[in-house]
Amino acid sequence: MAQNSNNAVYWQELREGFNQSLESLGYSKRKLIDYSWALNKIERCILDHGLPGYSIETGDRVLSEIKGQYHKASQRLIRTVVCRLNDYSLGKFNIMHSEIKRAKCPEQFAETLYQYTEYLEKLGRSKSTIKQSIHYCTQLLHYIDSQGVNNLSDVTTVHIYEAFIDSKSNKSCWATFCRGFFKFLRKSKVHATDLSVAIPITRRPQSLPSTYSKSEIEKLLSSIDRSTGLGKRNYAIALLAIRFGMRASDIANLKMVNINFCNKTLSFVQTKTSVPQRFELLPEIESALHCYLTNARPKSSDPSLFLRGVAPFTGIEASAVSTFVGCQFKKAGIPTEGKKHGAHALRMTLATDLISEKVPYTVVGKILGHESDGALKNYVRLDVESLRSCSLAAPIPTGLFAERLLAYKGER
Repeated sequence: MAQNSNNAVYWQELREGFNQSLESLGYSKRKLIDYSWALNKIERCILDHGLPGYSIETGDRVLSEIKGQYHKASQRLIRTVVCRLNDYSLGKFNIMHSEIKRAKCPEQFAETLYQYTEYLEKLGRSKSTIKQSIHYCTQLLHYIDSQGVNNLSDVTTVHIYEAFIDSKSNKSCWATFCRGFFKFLRKSKVHATDLSVAIPITRRPQSLPSTYSKSEIEKLLSSIDRSTGLGKRNYAIALLAIRFGMRASDIANLKMVNINFCNKTLSFVQTKTSVPQRFELLPEIESALHCYLTNARPKSSDPSLFLRGVAPFTGIEASAVSTFVGCQFKKAGIPTEGKKHGAHALRMTLATDLISEKVPYTVVGKILGHESDGALKNYVRLDVESLRSCSLAAPIPTGLFAERLLAYKGER
């Protein structure tokens, strides 16, 4: 790789070679766009300071200058790209890991794991759920393989318990996904018994959902600067999350064809559950969408409804929705200490407001696109007034407890 007299690699040559390496490693189109954004920031630093090219010192200067200028996620991205550039400029190509490189399932279990994947697809599980299932099951199968077991019918409860103890992953997630795998093995008669019952039950502390008052939500909306194109887009996004309780992934995946202004409807299939959803456009949402599409949406052949604010004008990611909401909470001066303040908090707030207004749980479930009433249990916990009506009188203390209580009060 050519270097100038100052021991710095010529930038354009470095960037072109770096991009080719990323493509050869199987980096996704979305990731390449993100890396391109970070590379532009590095190039701007080189030009602004009249540097002869890129060097590790240049990377250090970039990292020192980005502090406080960008959101934490953007800073992490730039740091990652700088580290990758340093590796590449030093010829450490093997350090750059491919995104698609994953642990492979032991060969003797591969066919069964593939059948389990097909089974999950038939059940309508989301891609993210299937991906996690395969990840944890692969870990399990590697452990079973390490114990000299070549046939899944020979797996015992001892193997399962030891695999659970040995796992360095989140115990609760491991137990949940592996439990489903063993139920499948019994159902498909690969194993004579249902070994899912041998997986230890884990408990995770359940925190209360983060919600905000109506005044705080309106303050959030009013803090969005709608005089700019980006503000018009973000205002429409915020309304969809606040009024319809839409998930960030569903907002990001909306296409132009999902909106019917003639019938005043918004129809889409939920990313997480694959359940169709349909809303009647509220006047304020219809107005916000029309304003964005008419005055702010960049000209692009991309079918996505909401596009990036800078070139290339492609559809936004779900992370962009959550990042915007989080930043807007801070900009609006809304206290968020100890509370979540992403797009999901807006969904939680809508559900809690509806339940507090005595809207039936089944109706709330349909609005939020839930498949079962059980998904609403987190929101029910916030309906304090209704829970009070279910409270029971405390029993009169008796026996040893009564004696201890009297002693504590100093009455005995």
